[in-house]
Amino acid sequence: MRYTRSVSIPPFDPFAPESPATPVVVEVPHAGVWIPPAWADPLRTNERSVLRDADTFVDELVQDAPKCGAALLRANVSRYVVDLNRGRDEYDARAVEGARSDVSLPHGLFWHTTAAGEKLLSRALSEHEAEERLRAVYDPYHAELERLVHERLDDHGVAVVLAMHSMPSVGATRQGHMRRADVVPGTQSFTTASPRLIALVEEWARDQGLSFSHDDPYRGGWVTKHWGRPRRRCHAIQLEFCRDLYMDETRLERKPESLAKLRAACADLVERLGAAAKTLAKR
Repeated sequence: MRYTRSVSIPPFDPFAPESPATPVVVEVPHAGVWIPPAWADPLRTNERSVLRDADTFVDELVQDAPKCGAALLRANVSRYVVDLNRGRDEYDARAVEGARSDVSLPHGLFWHTTAAGEKLLSRALSEHEAEERLRAVYDPYHAELERLVHERLDDHGVAVVLAMHSMPSVGATRQGHMRRADVVPGTQSFTTASPRLIALVEEWARDQGLSFSHDDPYRGGWVTKHWGRPRRRCHAIQLEFCRDLYMDETRLERKPESLAKLRAACADLVERLGAAAKTLAKR
């Protein structure tokens, strides 16, 4: 699905396991590119910006997760409408009239600039507009994620949330602009998941010939922090993939062979996590 303002689709889609269920929930909050017509105002944007700031094609990388026994939750709405990887109160007066102004994130629930720093909102949202988006998209999405997690806790005694994202392959560092690691596992300094699961991700990356760097530059967003509670048998890992692994970042188009290869690798990871989580449940 390409960027559109004209069609009407669900704000998100859940997919049930197609094979014996495992404790894994794969969550893709930023691949959506749909901007509902009713919420197009006051956004100032275009197709390129929407696609550039989405985790474009990440939903395709993990589309085999249900075949591997995992539940899959995919957002369809653009993060320009509401960012699903933020806490419900993470917005400030730059984005919503009268809101508190001490939010430290450069982009909260409601983005007021693009990732490139371009002005996105022609005006701040009213409190009514913000609440409308939260009730229509944010609350149902997180209610569904909560249902999926608790379903796995009830059925398996353990749950693993794998939050899938992408990042520009080159980022600013103290040494200048440099290429990032192929994969960045975000676990808030190794606190949101069992060491065994984190080591499994490292082993998987090595097997795939992918470089990795923990928490650099992304430590895991709100979903990872909220659900990553190993002592309560709920584990969460955010995975960021360099976009040049599977797409042309300039043309914003797929590299079909590379995407297919990484898609198979992601299916392998989901299967490995599912098997490892089952053993954790037996402890």
